[in-house]
Amino acid sequence: MSILTGSSILVTGGTGSFGKAFIADLLARHDPKRVVVFSRDELKQYECRQLFGDDPRLRWFIGDIRDPHRLHRAMHGVEYVVHAAALKQVDTAEYNPWEFVQTNIIGSQNVIEACIDAGVTKVVALSTDKASSPINLYGATKLTADKLFITGNHYAAAYPTRFSVVRYGNVMGSRGSVIPYFRKLAEAGQSLPITDLRCTRFFITLPQAVQLVLDAFEHMQGGELYVPRIPSMRVTDLAQAIAPGAAMHDVGLRPGEKLHEEMISPEEGRRALRIGERFVIQPDLASWGYTPPADGVPVSEGFHYTSENNDEWFTREEIAAILDAAIRSLPDDMRADAAPNGTRDAAIDAAVGLTGEEAASCYARSIVQCRKIDPILVSKEKKRVIARERVLEWFDPLPGGLDAVGGLENLKTWLVARSAAYSPQARDYGLPAPKGAMLAGIPGCGKSLTAKAIATAWGVPLLRVDLGGLKSKFVGESESNLRKAFKVIEAIGRCVVWLDEIEKALQGATSGAADGGVSSDALGAILNWMQERSGEAFVIATANDVEGLPPELLRKGRFDEVWWVDLPTRVERLQILNAALNTHKRKLSSLDSKQHNNLLTATEGFTGSEIAALVPDALFAAFADGARELTARDLLDAAKTVVPLSKTAEEKLTRLRNWAKGRARPAGTPESISQAQAGERVLDL
Repeated sequence: MSILTGSSILVTGGTGSFGKAFIADLLARHDPKRVVVFSRDELKQYECRQLFGDDPRLRWFIGDIRDPHRLHRAMHGVEYVVHAAALKQVDTAEYNPWEFVQTNIIGSQNVIEACIDAGVTKVVALSTDKASSPINLYGATKLTADKLFITGNHYAAAYPTRFSVVRYGNVMGSRGSVIPYFRKLAEAGQSLPITDLRCTRFFITLPQAVQLVLDAFEHMQGGELYVPRIPSMRVTDLAQAIAPGAAMHDVGLRPGEKLHEEMISPEEGRRALRIGERFVIQPDLASWGYTPPADGVPVSEGFHYTSENNDEWFTREEIAAILDAAIRSLPDDMRADAAPNGTRDAAIDAAVGLTGEEAASCYARSIVQCRKIDPILVSKEKKRVIARERVLEWFDPLPGGLDAVGGLENLKTWLVARSAAYSPQARDYGLPAPKGAMLAGIPGCGKSLTAKAIATAWGVPLLRVDLGGLKSKFVGESESNLRKAFKVIEAIGRCVVWLDEIEKALQGATSGAADGGVSSDALGAILNWMQERSGEAFVIATANDVEGLPPELLRKGRFDEVWWVDLPTRVERLQILNAALNTHKRKLSSLDSKQHNNLLTATEGFTGSEIAALVPDALFAAFADGARELTARDLLDAAKTVVPLSKTAEEKLTRLRNWAKGRARPAGTPESISQAQAGERVLDL
């Protein structure tokens, strides 16, 4: 049973969109003793009376919140108040500022004083995202009203009255909402006016707004400012979702309009807690007595909640429902071909990690542009999501995929076999998603290149976690950044996650480095995530100095396999050289084939990167010599200038090879087998 059951409630602005929805919910679910509908518009009150059928629990008060005497009369016997009355048009406020001040500020103070004098128990005032760091007069008046209601608790400290505020964004379908406006224009075949094609906005439904207020009444102590976690979207995507294919034109930002809306500023974020699906901005000073909620979790340092960096994710099942709804809404002649065989699963996977509105708008855009669901077009939206979070780095596909990686045949064969686990048939079979692999070995021998190639070969995003870059000078923030990165990874769904040179970031976890335990905390966060994660991310960790790796990271179960990447064999060296020449639009076959064995001998002990670096060096020499064609002699001359890593760090490489024996599988084929399999092919290339 609600605290509003059997009580007397007054709603200012009760004939507006929110007021009508709130009153309807009260009457249907909470059985109040009486509801006072307070508004200044006689016609709207008449229409509401017709809507609610003259329900005997309703009382109709014509009045203006600018009139304190009328408010005092209306408040008689009232226990709870919802303050929804306000002037709200941004551009109108710029032209009529004093009218907005009188209603939104002076009127709010009148409500506060009337509530205290009448002994009202709890008051919830409605606010707007435009009150956070306001740049227009409407937002400034609402911010002032918010401050008045919060500090009203000081005036009422010795009285039973308590005040709180709820802040939310644009209400879908309300009076003045852009949605019915866009629909009307689209039906008339007119172009949709967009104030700025980059604009993003928060959106909430009327039932969600009503529930937010009801929850505030249940939990408030006084002084809280409640903010819901709600989706946001680009206005252009909203327009295309409402009217796919409709023309749009940029009309420029209106006076006082923001490019992106803000719900919680960085300054407010210092006082914010997260409780379930809402945030609570706590009062700075609470003379009336306030206890932080026990279930509140502090947000991260520098938290800033805007419509551009919103992170509300939808599950695969919810994305599937959005996709199916998009297809069902199509005309009959398009529906049959909208999702060809195999496309539906790929389109769902591509959208996992987007908000519901982002997914819906991506599907709508794909249908408009391609007349079908294109998973590639949908997946491009994820790049924007990753850039927005600033905790991960997105890598574009590596041309050629695994074919661009010379050698490492054992590893590549294993990766091709593991990719089958992501098919719909494997999911139905119950095959678990691969966890990942550790690539340890000699620097410059293809570990990073392989990480990039896997994502291309599997058709999934590649996300690099810069463990060093996530470290912070603030205690606990490094681990918080890492956990945020893992949260984004889980939300994105199927992807390849690259932990590059992981031993450098974790070297303090085992060596007792004086970093305040940051490395140990990072190790703990990584181990916990790798053990408990439920998503389909495939983790590739690369390491050059495996001796510095914590042993608990390498135990069975963290990774599917630990691979050792050694210096390339003769066959692999020729493959690497051929790939490097192709990158610079040259071919190995154009070189003197009699010199191939000399090239292999000259590059004995070279890493892959050292071999690849010979090509640009040789090209510079050939260009300086009259811009002639590249020859094998140029490559041989370039090789003579290189002192390979295998010589400068011979002792270290020997230790690493000894470590790998019995601990890791060789990624490449041993030299003797490679030569036997290759036969005369080396000389024929």
